[in-house]
Amino acid sequence: FGAYALLENPGSFQNYVLVSPSIWWDERHILGRERRYAGNHSDLDATVIVTVGGHETSEGRVRAAAHLPEFARAALVAPARDMVRDAEAFVDALADRRYPGLRLRYRTIVDEDHVSIPPVATSQSLRVLFNEPGHDTLIPERRR
Repeated sequence: FGAYALLENPGSFQNYVLVSPSIWWDERHILGRERRYAGNHSDLDATVIVTVGGHETSEGRVRAAAHLPEFARAALVAPARDMVRDAEAFVDALADRRYPGLRLRYRTIVDEDHVSIPPVATSQSLRVLFNEPGHDTLIPERRR
């Protein structure tokens, strides 16, 4: 939802916190929306923080599923998705546009997966948004 709102009606919010965004959905449809946005706009005035868990890769999901009962493994590992790669593709696309008003931050948070990432990423993102001590190192600024 956050990525969609950012590209369809960026004035909806000033700050966007995208935790493990489902860029994979509908054959990476949001990347097409990003290209369309870029074709019609020269700026994107927003703060965008994107985080993803380091284990949100195909390999990480297989490792996480190893301790599950056989019947539960398939739901975790199929279809194969690399959410880290997808999040990086989205962030790179935004960074490559060099929008003057875009404040873009990205971090892959090591040792987190799709279930554990929300509280960690939300806490860190809020600390960045509210300029808490150490915020500059929590989720680095992304530039090209």
